[in-house]
Amino acid sequence: MKGKNDSCLEFANGASHSPAPPPDGPPPTGREHRDPYPALRFPGFRRFVFPNFLFLLFRQGLAVAIAWQVYQWTHSAAAIGFIGFVNVIPLLLFVLPAGVLADRVDRRKINFVTMGLSFVFSVALVLCTQFHDLIPRDNAPLNAANDFIRDAALFFTSESDKAGIHFDNIALPIVFLLQFLHSAARVIGNPARAALIPQLVPQKVIPNAFILNSTAFELSSTLGPPLGGLIAGLSFGGASVTGFTLVYALDALFSLLLAFTFTRIKLNAPEEESEKPRSPRDATAADENPVRRPPAPQSGAQPVPGDNPGALAGVSFIWKHKPVLAAITLDLFAVLLGGVVALYPIYAESILASDYIKSSLALGLLRGALPCGAFIMALVLVRMPPFKRPGRVLLWTVFGFGAATLVFAVSKSLPLSLAALFLSGMCDNVSVVIRHTLVQMLTPNHLRGRVTSVNQLFIGSSNEISEFRGGMMAAGFGARAAASIGAWCILGVVGAVGLLFPGLRKLPPLQDLKPEK
Repeated sequence: MKGKNDSCLEFANGASHSPAPPPDGPPPTGREHRDPYPALRFPGFRRFVFPNFLFLLFRQGLAVAIAWQVYQWTHSAAAIGFIGFVNVIPLLLFVLPAGVLADRVDRRKINFVTMGLSFVFSVALVLCTQFHDLIPRDNAPLNAANDFIRDAALFFTSESDKAGIHFDNIALPIVFLLQFLHSAARVIGNPARAALIPQLVPQKVIPNAFILNSTAFELSSTLGPPLGGLIAGLSFGGASVTGFTLVYALDALFSLLLAFTFTRIKLNAPEEESEKPRSPRDATAADENPVRRPPAPQSGAQPVPGDNPGALAGVSFIWKHKPVLAAITLDLFAVLLGGVVALYPIYAESILASDYIKSSLALGLLRGALPCGAFIMALVLVRMPPFKRPGRVLLWTVFGFGAATLVFAVSKSLPLSLAALFLSGMCDNVSVVIRHTLVQMLTPNHLRGRVTSVNQLFIGSSNEISEFRGGMMAAGFGARAAASIGAWCILGVVGAVGLLFPGLRKLPPLQDLKPEK
């Protein structure tokens, strides 16, 4: 019997756990003793993924609590849309510099600082929510900001709905400001966090690490929203503590935990990129003139001699490599035109209202249904063999996402709506895993921060702008019309990308990809 360390060493060296077949016997199938969780054999990845899961769990709850709090304070669909607008501004301002930072500074230090700031901002949300009644009503700057938000919301709101909205809580601008700061910390930290994962495991285990990280994210996204909605809707009777306050306090706690986690993570030295056969002359020349040597193993950033230090190096790389460009384009426009997250509070209170379920809990269930489907699919993907044609799978799953979104748009039943979101989540997880793995497998280590930042700019901005688009369209035309138009747009985008990028359909299995130059 082999010990745990022996098994881990054999996996890292590419050895098989099954006995070698005789020379004239059939080749091994790779299925007899397939390990679905090889990334968990490496302590750096374990130390990262579990605290990150707890942080994401209550960060998802925080997103639900803020949306519900803003809607309860205003009853304005436009105000919910403004949350997406507030989130996208830091993305446009900081994401490309954040990618450069992730390639120049120890990525663990970046995450330690951004998680520490996240802790501070969540504590500020606790104070703002708990003691908003103590803010003087004659505070001129807050009144002016509140009036500006109200006027902007009225501009996008139909005449029939204007009478039902109100902006009389003077703390509303503070909530938007803290959401902006939270978003800025997230944007600056995300490229460093995503680019850190390939340094925690060997090259051949990177796809599995991203599947497991995606599984943790989807599980947190499944449990976090209903948990956040349930806690936010709690009433403590005579106690002065609100449910919103408790959600923000838990988010602060786990932000602090994750910040200190990054002080205990050790990184692997990056493996040689683009391992291609070389002639003896090339090998001799490379030995005499070494370039692009990996840095010290403990460094979290990977500067390379001769590397273009600019933020646009990531844009240039993506533009030259069409499979990466196609995958990002598909996700960008599908989410930008078809996202319905901003419409959940409206559906929960007006369209899917029930005497048996509180609106806050219904909102949490809606927020959790899609990631629940994604989590189930992530568990399936861990045990499935790699896709032979991942590009084709990507196109079909985004098409399925659009079709399920269309069912949600026209549904008036909470169970049917949850089922539609569940199916859309299953499709979404496949597309997210393929896109993330494709980007990281083809990107050399010294560019991962900048390429990740560009990916985040495209995908993150589409998510945030989509929330703004959904809120504004719902304010003008109704929530169901906004969701239906978006769903049809997703189906159109799939067809357009399939025609414009035919090479995507010919993409080989992801584990066969090597970093490009």
